[in-house]
Amino acid sequence: MLQAAHRGGETPSVPSGHLPLTGGETHIPSPARGGSGWGRATIMKPTTPKFFLQASKSTIAKARVLRKHMTPEERLLWSHLRDKSFGVQFRKQVPFGPYILDFFCLAKKVAVELDGDQHYEEETMAYDKARDEYLRSHEITVLRIRNRELKTNLDGVLTVIWNACKKEK
Repeated sequence: MLQAAHRGGETPSVPSGHLPLTGGETHIPSPARGGSGWGRATIMKPTTPKFFLQASKSTIAKARVLRKHMTPEERLLWSHLRDKSFGVQFRKQVPFGPYILDFFCLAKKVAVELDGDQHYEEETMAYDKARDEYLRSHEITVLRIRNRELKTNLDGVLTVIWNACKKEK
């Protein structure tokens, strides 16, 4: 009998005579073609990458709100990062532990943070420093970009992000 899901090291059972396919699918002979099965079945695998840390429900809710209400600078950068335009996938407003990353590429472990003027106040700078250390402890490259720099030197900003994504991890 086919198990709907499996965890850890358990191996899903596949009925004898059924052919395993790539990607966790199993071919079950169709009754319409003289078989006794029901067509294809997908063996479900855990979908959450082990890389992500658990985020609280409030952090996840805040990230959802931030995704819907992006700043003009975030919208501008997102228009260049979306749809794998750098050859890698970026996500916006990603919960990571207790923090929310403006833009994050999991494949390359690159976080892009846009900083407005409030990020250059003493208290906020200390918070950002602790946040960056936390992210670096999880092997994430943090790129901090001033909103002003994004507006005046978009090509330069995109080049910095491109170069960070080209580095091998």
